[in-house]
Amino acid sequence: MASWAETGLTLAADLLSGDQDPRPEAAGLLRRALARLPRGVRRVALRADAGYFAVDLAVAAHREGVRFAIGAKRIAPLWRTLAGIADSDWVEALDMTGAQVALADYRPPLVAHQHPAADPPGPPGSRPGLRRPPGPAPP
Repeated sequence: MASWAETGLTLAADLLSGDQDPRPEAAGLLRRALARLPRGVRRVALRADAGYFAVDLAVAAHREGVRFAIGAKRIAPLWRTLAGIADSDWVEALDMTGAQVALADYRPPLVAHQHPAADPPGPPGSRPGLRRPPGPAPP
């Protein structure tokens, strides 16, 4: 579901079964939602949970000029990225007691035939902000 948070209006939605992966259709859902916004809406932001962690959605948001934050699953490349961030690069997060955040250089690779206009690894200009999870990283 894509909603206009400030108004509570649903702009687009897909009804899927509980065992269906929403990622393949997420970019289309974003485009349908954007088409339903009234003219004059200038600042659009996307926030998606880790179930939508897919490069296709990030690339679509980038191409549409949408600022985005997509939750990420705790996959091995991200754990390696976390391990490479110096303690001095972490700062206290606003309004999140005890949480720390940092910027990272990790960007997921693109599939060239799907996104020929993007500069791999992309989307261009994106840099993930990471929240340090509690406890040690897995082995």
